[in-house]
Amino acid sequence: MSDSGGTDAEQEARRAERARERIKRGFARFLLFTDAVVAIAITLLILPVVERATEMGGDDLTISSILRESGSQIAGFLLSFFVIAVMWLRHQEIFRNVESVNRPLVWTNLGWLLTVVFLAYTTALTVHNDTESIAAPIYIANVALNSLMLTLSVAVLSRHPDLLYPGTPRSVLHLRGSIIATGLLVLAVVIVLLVPSINYFAMVLLVLQRPLIRRLVPKEEWEDD
Repeated sequence: MSDSGGTDAEQEARRAERARERIKRGFARFLLFTDAVVAIAITLLILPVVERATEMGGDDLTISSILRESGSQIAGFLLSFFVIAVMWLRHQEIFRNVESVNRPLVWTNLGWLLTVVFLAYTTALTVHNDTESIAAPIYIANVALNSLMLTLSVAVLSRHPDLLYPGTPRSVLHLRGSIIATGLLVLAVVIVLLVPSINYFAMVLLVLQRPLIRRLVPKEEWEDD
């Protein structure tokens, strides 16, 4: 028995417990930071709409006139709100299985957050330049980059299963499903570049994700979806 209280084994157990607590606190900050950035990104989407309504309100326009004039901005806000919501839900689906992070996972997550925040810019860009053929490809490319960064995060977790909760099978990460989704979005960018009239409807390609997963991915990796 040592003077500091407890055997060497007990002291080692206490050190291990303190290390686990530090890891838990660090991961909690990681998730809080991620959720805060996503919340800010969604808030940024509505600001141009509010600003436009305020400016037009000073011109003594009717509410119906303001809504009519702001139609494209409102549509852009709703589209991007939905897109970011889907991004966040997919992120939550993956990271609910994660217990701790390493440096590669932190960087891929920061890349994912960058694409989320940048969506506010590409939304404004496409709303004010919706007649240009390059508008839709830029927007869809932003979404594709977001999918790529999440796929890279999933790849890191697949290579480092120690970051997952004990007993969590790597199949719950759906790595091949993430790769398929990213590939479909890249294909959507190519299609809309070649056929601009398709516009944002190119993202409808994502409906093929589940059929492709069921055809290309072993059943045990998707049967619990």
